[in-house]
Amino acid sequence: MAPEAALHAPLSTGAPLLSSQAWGDPRGPQVWLIHGIFGSKQNWSGVAQRLSAALPALCVRAVDLRCHGDSAGLAAPHTVRACAQDLAALAEAAGAPRALVGHSFGGKVSLAYAARASAAGRPLHTLWTLDSPLDSALQPGQREVLSVLEACRAAAMPQPSRRALSEALVARGLSLGVAQWMTTNLRPRAAGGFEWRFDLDGIEALLEDYWRLDGWALLGLLPASTRVHLLRAERGLRWSEEASARLRRERPTAASPVLADAGHWVHIDQPQALHALLASSLSALARPEEEAPPAPPPADS
Repeated sequence: MAPEAALHAPLSTGAPLLSSQAWGDPRGPQVWLIHGIFGSKQNWSGVAQRLSAALPALCVRAVDLRCHGDSAGLAAPHTVRACAQDLAALAEAAGAPRALVGHSFGGKVSLAYAARASAAGRPLHTLWTLDSPLDSALQPGQREVLSVLEACRAAAMPQPSRRALSEALVARGLSLGVAQWMTTNLRPRAAGGFEWRFDLDGIEALLEDYWRLDGWALLGLLPASTRVHLLRAERGLRWSEEASARLRRERPTAASPVLADAGHWVHIDQPQALHALLASSLSALARPEEEAPPAPPPADS
């Protein structure tokens, strides 16, 4: 389905809402943090708490996407468009966000939601994507997620302990850091042992759709009033020079900072630098009387 056609898809009635957790002023402008594949709201709770402490007038909400964390029971098809619809349903129940911060897969989901909200006359104030390329093709740095998916499928469930899973994933070729991080996606079973909290089949379907979806088309649907920041990780290997040049041509007002000495997991590699960037740009939401049209971004570094 073309991006324009997806904007007006009706919300599902009776479907379960996404699981989320909020910090800060519940009446304040909302900023939502959207994780990537194999992530969860738990992984972003530290970022959310730090932003909330710095900008207490805001309501900072971390969300579990479908097939992840505590967001279960959402029907197929599992697509980026469906994820955006899930966010729209949550917005109806919890209040609409004024800003989204999406990491990797969550970046395209955030773009899809932002396009949908704009079409409905409720454009976002600010949109951040974190190391989330726009192309509808697999980038060199994205092949790592395929290795993680294959290792997860090979790991027999249930596992007797988190350590046992970590050792099994390392034996399948994953780094110790990634293997240990993946153990946060386990939940205890009543009968003993641990099992995955996420839906591996659903995640594979989400990935296939993510790689097919043209993020450039979604970006082109956003109004000039939305402040767009497309962050690139210096060591992320997701953004090509051609894509960066295209961004300067097609959305010259978009900021495209490079997070120095950061791999793809920007919130883990450079948490302080990421916080500084986000807090600076979101401070206008905490002081709405000071809002002004977005200024041209600084030159790429």
